[in-house]
Amino acid sequence: GYLDFIRESKEKFSQETEQNLNAIEEASGRLERLVEDLLQVARSESGTIKIKVSSVDINQVIEAGIKEVTPSASKKEISVESKLDQEQRYVLADKERLSEAIGNLLSNAVKFNREKGRVIVTSNKVEDKLIIKVSDTGYGIPKDQQSKVFQKFFRARTEETSKIPGTGLGLFVVRMLIEKMGGNISFTSEEGKGATFAFVLPISKGSTDK
Repeated sequence: GYLDFIRESKEKFSQETEQNLNAIEEASGRLERLVEDLLQVARSESGTIKIKVSSVDINQVIEAGIKEVTPSASKKEISVESKLDQEQRYVLADKERLSEAIGNLLSNAVKFNREKGRVIVTSNKVEDKLIIKVSDTGYGIPKDQQSKVFQKFFRARTEETSKIPGTGLGLFVVRMLIEKMGGNISFTSEEGKGATFAFVLPISKGSTDK
């Protein structure tokens, strides 16, 4: 709240102060994400997480997620693109939980990517399902660690990723949310060449999302 107040003021700060404010803002964001991830895990394990499935425009959710990660992507000169099915865009999902899952995947795709890398999100209809893929040109996941990717607190350990902050809860939460919405998630990756996470959700016949 105080950070928002400072950012909204017209006060001009020195370069050093601006850098300090940016550091505080980033740390605050990490703490907020950590708390939310821990709460999601606790809700899942206690059986109290609430999922309200309705018809959701997934293209809208994806574009909002891309907009959210654009500032961090820009700092690394990473391009974030989408190639989405415009005819089939409605899925059965919980809009808030879907936003969280997509946000986590996009955030990881940027965080574990190289300078001037690329992230691309695609969607394609297969029978009565919609397949959404988030691909990056990042560091990838070592083959001997891939079986643990969706486990709690797991983080791929490579020379490049060892200094990147994180809790190892993001992908666990993503899998939990996707499965609770009636979908499933998988991935392919090659160390040094990036990763692609793909999840599938049932297609909605109507466009009732509000």
